Amino acid sequence: MSWFHEAFGVESEFNGKIECRRLFGSWDVSAGGILQSGEYITKMWKKAVRRVPMNGIKKILVLGLGAGGCLGPLHKRFPKSRITVVEIDPVMVGIAKRLKMYPADCKPEILLGDAAEILPRLDSKFDLIIWDLFVAGHTAKIIRDSGFVQKIAEKLERDGHVIVNYYREPEELALFDVSLSRHGSWKYLYNGLALYRHFGRGRVGEALPDGYVPYRGVRDFLERECGSEKMVGTSGNAGCAGTRWKHGPFNFEGYTSDIEPQIDPHGPRRLVIWQPITRTDKPNGWHRSWIQMNPNVTGFADLRETDPYWASWTAHAQRHRERWLKEGMDIHEITGREFLEAYRSPSVKIELKTFQARLVEKKIKRHGERMVFFGAFGEVGNLIAGLAALDIPEANQSVHIASFMLPETKRTSVGVGLVDAWFGRCLSRSLRFADFDLFWSWGDPWSWRGFSRFKGQFGVTFIRYPKPLIRFAGGRKP
Repeated sequence: MSWFHEAFGVESEFNGKIECRRLFGSWDVSAGGILQSGEYITKMWKKAVRRVPMNGIKKILVLGLGAGGCLGPLHKRFPKSRITVVEIDPVMVGIAKRLKMYPADCKPEILLGDAAEILPRLDSKFDLIIWDLFVAGHTAKIIRDSGFVQKIAEKLERDGHVIVNYYREPEELALFDVSLSRHGSWKYLYNGLALYRHFGRGRVGEALPDGYVPYRGVRDFLERECGSEKMVGTSGNAGCAGTRWKHGPFNFEGYTSDIEPQIDPHGPRRLVIWQPITRTDKPNGWHRSWIQMNPNVTGFADLRETDPYWASWTAHAQRHRERWLKEGMDIHEITGREFLEAYRSPSVKIELKTFQARLVEKKIKRHGERMVFFGAFGEVGNLIAGLAALDIPEANQSVHIASFMLPETKRTSVGVGLVDAWFGRCLSRSLRFADFDLFWSWGDPWSWRGFSRFKGQFGVTFIRYPKPLIRFAGGRKP
């Protein structure tokens, strides 16, 4: 009858009496009257870890083993990951092993002791950190220790995730909200959970680094961009510059800024499109568009974030940088004509290549010497890869415009080499930000994903824009 029902209790120095009950072959482990592991806990973590992408999770840190209820879902979703567990109660560890609460092929490294003492001693960083620290049925008091929460942030990889099980105490998330960016919170029956990432990972409304200004709102850039184009001109004021344009019989006016545009009531009847950057409110008179008419996600690298600048790159990108330096491939600045001739060659197979080539030509015409081109040359001296960027000194940044690589570069690190050369030039010109501009998001062509993943390796801070605000203006007589 033990399969149908079995129960026993164990005394613990840390959790008091731990009760273990089996019903129809399934074990539940409770401490302080609160369930620590069992079918309910397993289902809770199974749903929680689905919020974390499967790719890139190599190292997992679990703070609080309980009786191992989260290990099964973690091992199933990330079977090739290495799991490290910190648990203060040796009795819980013994119960987890005795009751076989996690799969036999899941072999976590279990560190026995106080998380406050163990965490600072860990050498590596982690792609996923699970907070499940409870003592005698209550959230561990260490969640109120700002130093410990900050240490969790320091142990998290740049693209990593943290999942916090706060049970029924949402106020305990206050320090996490200071050290990390909350990307979501949800309820699973009796438990509350929250998902955190580092700041700059693309949550709508996140603040930008001091000194960064999206170039689409810089008046000097907009004046050069409009140039002598017919039906296009600048608008707004110094604090919030924008453009006006005409498309067929329709007139438009657009702004990218967190400052509300001051709209001229005169002029032709037109649709005004205001793209906030971090603001999520809706001032009076504006309406929230139900479609994203502007870039959804952009990203830039702050070259002063780390010293050296490549210290913020992924380990994969840093390895390829070292490889490129050993290869000794010749990369230097070239002319726009050389870039376009190679870019238009039949060997370059890029979607929308004709459109991109025309875009580069327009940028050269409008911005002149501010356009910069890099070329990589093969063994016979032919141009095999290139990168085009636009310096915008008024915004203290350089913006990626286009790039290409020929098939013979497939087994080289020339792509990373081109980015490294671009970053180096930015620093030599005292430009702080290297802006990669557009990144893939849902609704964009699937073919963009690969290049977006490549660009995302270089210490990128992402901006995810809220839906734009719109209103009609104009039509009044002066």
